[in-house]
Amino acid sequence: MNKYAKILFTLGMLVVISIVFFYGGFALLLFSSDMASYNSDDIYLGPVDFVEVLENAENEGYEVRTRWMDDSNGFEPGNVEKVAGRFDTDFLVSRVEIHSDKRTYLEVNRYQNVTSLGFINQSHASFSKPLEPSEFPDERWMLDMIGLMLGLDEAASEEYLEELRNEAKNQTGFSVWIEVNETLDFPAVYAYLNESSTDSVFNPGMWNDEEFLRNGERLGYVAYLVPEATISTKEEFNEYSIDISSEGFARLDIKMHRFSAGKEIPEEEYRAVFREMFGNLGLPPEKVDEFEFEYSPSVW
Repeated sequence: MNKYAKILFTLGMLVVISIVFFYGGFALLLFSSDMASYNSDDIYLGPVDFVEVLENAENEGYEVRTRWMDDSNGFEPGNVEKVAGRFDTDFLVSRVEIHSDKRTYLEVNRYQNVTSLGFINQSHASFSKPLEPSEFPDERWMLDMIGLMLGLDEAASEEYLEELRNEAKNQTGFSVWIEVNETLDFPAVYAYLNESSTDSVFNPGMWNDEEFLRNGERLGYVAYLVPEATISTKEEFNEYSIDISSEGFARLDIKMHRFSAGKEIPEEEYRAVFREMFGNLGLPPEKVDEFEFEYSPSVW
């Protein structure tokens, strides 16, 4: 084999080895991530001392991850008695929608200290093309709703509408978003939705939201936030987690160890772990028997 043949052979082997390592590593990653899991429904435990539960979790050495303990991801609701009466603890409004029709609406939300105004038209056909001016609703409706949601006069609403239209040329898909320096006028929005709807449904639980309907079609939507936490521990390399809200709702799940695809844990065994966790947290252990679990043999 001459010098040039050796070089070509070496380069070829490097390519083959690289391909083997790439696909072999990818296969190993998929295989190592192939794990079974259990997920429960959410149930109401009754009134809980949320602060005490968190303190007990810390004392037991459990991992604790909290959600919404400040206002960086939501708006203060103001004085809306009908809504406040539904909650036993503090709550925020994370986002609201007001619909022009069932597929076209304005949304205001807050995430990581940024307030955003969005227009969404789910009838838009292409993810690779921007919204066309003809896909926006009547201008009068847009101005009225932007003013209502953000507490603005007509001139300021016109500025934001113009910014939405201009930004639509730069964003693809069925929505366009801009950042705004305003806050949500939730009392005004809620009054409009309450007065203009023919029906509404409030859904308490681990995800608190409210849907407003007019003649059977969605008129508006509100998502609420309450303090929540995920409390986790490891047992035989499996992660047992309790999602709990300050309103007394809870949901349970188990992420099994790697390479566990198809394997199961005896029901009495995993319920016993959760009963022990509940007791350590100051929650009623007998409530564990009320959860219904769904088993997933694999994530792939």
